Amino acid sequence: MSVDHEEAAVDSTTTATTTASRPFALLTTSFIDGTWEDGPGDSGIQLVSPVSGELLGTVAHSSRSQVERAVAAARRALDGPWRDYSPQDRADVLRAAAELLRANQAELGELVLTDLGTPISMSAANTTGATDVLAYYAEKALSGPRGGYIEKLPPHPATGAAPSELHRIPVGVVAAMPAVNFPIALAVWKIGGAIASGCTTVLMPSPPSARIIVRLVELFEQLGLPPGVVNLVCGEREVGQWLTSDPGVDLVSFTGSDSVGAQILEQAAPHLTKAVLELGGKSPNIFLPGTDLEAALLLSVDKFTRNAGQQCGAWTRMLVHESQADEVERRLIPLIEGLRVGDPRDPETVAGPVLNRAHQVRVQKMVDAAVADGARVVARTPDVPGDGFFIAPTVVTDLDPDAPLCQQELFAPIATLHRYSSLDEAIAIANNSSYGLCANIYGDEATARRIALRIRVGTVTINGGGAKRPDAPWGGRLRSGLGTELGEDGFSEFFDTVHLQGAT
Repeated sequence: MSVDHEEAAVDSTTTATTTASRPFALLTTSFIDGTWEDGPGDSGIQLVSPVSGELLGTVAHSSRSQVERAVAAARRALDGPWRDYSPQDRADVLRAAAELLRANQAELGELVLTDLGTPISMSAANTTGATDVLAYYAEKALSGPRGGYIEKLPPHPATGAAPSELHRIPVGVVAAMPAVNFPIALAVWKIGGAIASGCTTVLMPSPPSARIIVRLVELFEQLGLPPGVVNLVCGEREVGQWLTSDPGVDLVSFTGSDSVGAQILEQAAPHLTKAVLELGGKSPNIFLPGTDLEAALLLSVDKFTRNAGQQCGAWTRMLVHESQADEVERRLIPLIEGLRVGDPRDPETVAGPVLNRAHQVRVQKMVDAAVADGARVVARTPDVPGDGFFIAPTVVTDLDPDAPLCQQELFAPIATLHRYSSLDEAIAIANNSSYGLCANIYGDEATARRIALRIRVGTVTINGGGAKRPDAPWGGRLRSGLGTELGEDGFSEFFDTVHLQGAT
């Protein structure tokens, strides 16, 4: 079974077992009970630069024994010294972690750029977003989840004078599995919530981001946490299966593809382990009649091309009223053709590479197949490097909404354009998806608000919305996931509730 962390990350490392010479030596990726450990052998996973196709180095697999010992270490810490940390202590840890990330932002950004090909215009945002989340969780450590750590219930006629309290306690050991596209930020979403709530973690990164997450854990090591509070294992399918099926894990927090999320549910099912899954998306972007197209199209193009479209919330389906569709097509041509694709060190670059050759080929074949079936390319970026794993940003139209290009999450800078004649038709097209992560509506705000809750998604932005808020929930409906991250709802996922009732 696969535990790849995004659909785009399947075989994302050009995986091979090797003992050959390499640019960096076998990377130690197991941190267990406060100690770094080598893997079980002298071979591992080859990592390849998505920019050049050149070998970056090799990442060590963790063994089954190491996974089991990491979970056991997390359990000992949970039942040991970590239990004595007060909410103030945990808040102090999170604030110190935020300061460490700020101080090391340049180094972390360089790793993200080098290993993943993330453009320099975005690589630092991995750290900036993470520090905002750490600050939020520091405040939540102090206040506790919704209702507080201890909530006294008012008297109830059914129980007379019997006093009742709700005690919210840490859920336990968290298997934290962030996706590869924003590895630092997504890891912190999980580790931050775990520390704030008093949980412990076993972190497993997607293999292409292993070197980045190793450095992140090294920084957390400097915080002086009790051994076992934060642990790290690394590997591919088998290692992930060992982790998610371990009976010592109380919560699996995973970000990645819906297919892998479904497999994780199967692996966790024998022990009825709780799972929070933030999965894929195929987000609609509705242009209401009369939309101001100039501003709307600038952001719309950015939302599906930035980071080569490797964003689960990318607006990849453009729904345009028939009265403006021709004009939208005309305006898209110079916007798409003028995009900078290529060197991630160029500040003007919008789209770098996707993670691997196999994914690059798969997406291009899907576009070609759609065109062969009668679809039409509205616009395509002409200047794309031949080396590396680059995909030209493309808008395709004249598609049946049920076509694979419209239904599958591509994790690439590809958007489809659909014409509609009525708002009911627009909503029907928007909801014609197995995903339900997010949506955007451009145009009259009153109309947008009126139809927003008819779209089956977890987040709706109007006229582009704003930056992601750590105090607002992020999660999807349908195949976009189970449970929630961030906000009060996301923080509550890290707790169990115990009803403590006295006698009358």
